Amino acid sequence: MKEKLKKIKLILTDVDGVLTKGEVFFDSQGVELKTWNVRDGLALSIAKRLDDLDIGLITGKTSNSVKSRAENLGIKYVIQGCMNKLEGWSEIKKGSGLQDDEIAYIGDDLIDIPILKLAGVSVCPLDAAPEVFSCVDIVSNIKGGYGVFRDVFRRVLEAQGRWDGIERIFQK
Repeated sequence: MKEKLKKIKLILTDVDGVLTKGEVFFDSQGVELKTWNVRDGLALSIAKRLDDLDIGLITGKTSNSVKSRAENLGIKYVIQGCMNKLEGWSEIKKGSGLQDDEIAYIGDDLIDIPILKLAGVSVCPLDAAPEVFSCVDIVSNIKGGYGVFRDVFRRVLEAQGRWDGIERIFQK
């Protein structure tokens, strides 16, 4: 697995059930609210500072919350309202110029399975849909919305020999 993780130049992830707990709240005005994990947010912020590792989101829903969070964190690739996630995968792959084995994907449900089967490294959270477990390289020991992205990010950087001392990135 370490050799596969060394090749990763782009981490793509689903949103609901991975970056969030998969719960959707609506306020009295009908505005969708999501809870985001701050450790994932810090990992996303660190990734933005790396010149050779990009991040992207592919989600089946369209949400202003996702748009705002992606803009706030400077996430390079954001595709929303994409029920056929292979289309989003292909668009991002074409735009990045990367090959499948250079892309990791984190997904948790049936809609993610086609991409999980293509990704160079495929990961799901501990509480993913049962059908997903047989399609991934790594089952994180973390539930969706509790830092799964950070776990994958750490694994990639550890395999690439770049995790030790990562906190110094904020001293630049």
